[in-house]
Amino acid sequence: MKAGRDRGLTTFSAPGDRAIYSIAVSASSNDVLVGQQNDDKNSPTLSAVSIEDGTPRKVVERTINYFGTVSKVIASPSSSTLAYVIQRASSFEAIARNSIDETSVLLKKDARPFMQSSMSFSSDGKVLMVGGQELCLFDTRAFGLKKRINPYNFGSDLRGDSVITPSAAMSPDGRLAAIGGHRSNVVTIVDLEAEKEARALDGPFKGVRQIEFSPIQNYVAAIDFYGRGLFVWDLKTGERHLPDIFNEVMSSVWSIRFDPAKPRLAVGYLRSFVSLFSVESGDELLSDSVHKGRVNDVAFSPSGDKLLSGAEDGSIVIRMT
Repeated sequence: MKAGRDRGLTTFSAPGDRAIYSIAVSASSNDVLVGQQNDDKNSPTLSAVSIEDGTPRKVVERTINYFGTVSKVIASPSSSTLAYVIQRASSFEAIARNSIDETSVLLKKDARPFMQSSMSFSSDGKVLMVGGQELCLFDTRAFGLKKRINPYNFGSDLRGDSVITPSAAMSPDGRLAAIGGHRSNVVTIVDLEAEKEARALDGPFKGVRQIEFSPIQNYVAAIDFYGRGLFVWDLKTGERHLPDIFNEVMSSVWSIRFDPAKPRLAVGYLRSFVSLFSVESGDELLSDSVHKGRVNDVAFSPSGDKLLSGAEDGSIVIRMT
C-alpha cells in the first residue's frame, strides 16, 4: 500500500473498506492501530499498519458477520499491550492483548456500546481503566481487577437516561478519574484511592462524549455529548480555561487528544476538519480539511512529533508537528 504525500501530509487508506472509528500509535512509534467498522466481507476491523506508509503489518480482528466493529483501540505507552472494544453479536467486549505473543484477555462484557468512551492507560502502563455503567481498574501485569467504581455515586440526575451514559478518563499518574455524563453541567474529579470526589468542574453541557487529561499540564478537556462545544479546565483552580475560546460556540467537535510532549490539544470535527491548538494561549496552530467526512479520532505519536487522524472515509492522515 503506497501512501500519498501532499502539503507535508502523509495520507493512506486503512486495510478495511469501511469507516475508521479509532486510531492509536504503538509505544514503539512504528505502528498505527486502526479500529474499523465491519463490512460483511471478512475484512480487517482491527489492524496494525506502518506509520511510514500504511503497509499492513498484522490483522488482529476480522469481520465474521454483520457484527464485529472495533469502536475503540488504545495502546499502552510503555509496553506491547493494547486494549480495544469490539461488538460481537449483541454484546460489546473490552479486550486486552499482547501484540507480541498474541495472548488476549476478555476484561469486560456489556450489552451497550459505552465502554469505548472510558478507556485509558496510566502513563507507566501499569493500570488500565475501562468504563461503562461502572469504572473498572485493571492491573496490567495479569489483568486482575483492582477496583470497581460506580460513577453515579458522585451525584446524578442522568441515571436512567436512554442516550447519555458516563464517560471518563484516568489521569496519567493513575490517581484521579474525570467523569462526565452522570450529572448535568458537571465533570467530577474523583480520587481513585479514596473513592471520593476531589473537585467538581462546572460547564454548560448535559452529557459528555469524551474526556481527556493533559499529560504534561494540569488541564482536563471534555466534549459535549452532541458535539456542541469543547471545554477545558485548569485543575489547580477548578476554573474554566480560556472560556472565550474553548466553549459551546466551538461546534461540531467529535474527537480530542492532548499532545503527550507539549501543551497542545488536537481536535477532530464532524465536518472533516482537524485542528491543533496551543492550550496555553488558545491559538490555532494548524487546521486542514483533508478527510471527506467525520473525523472519528485523533492521536499523537509518543514523542508528539506526529499528529494522526482517522475518519469516516476510511483514510488516515499524518502531519509532522
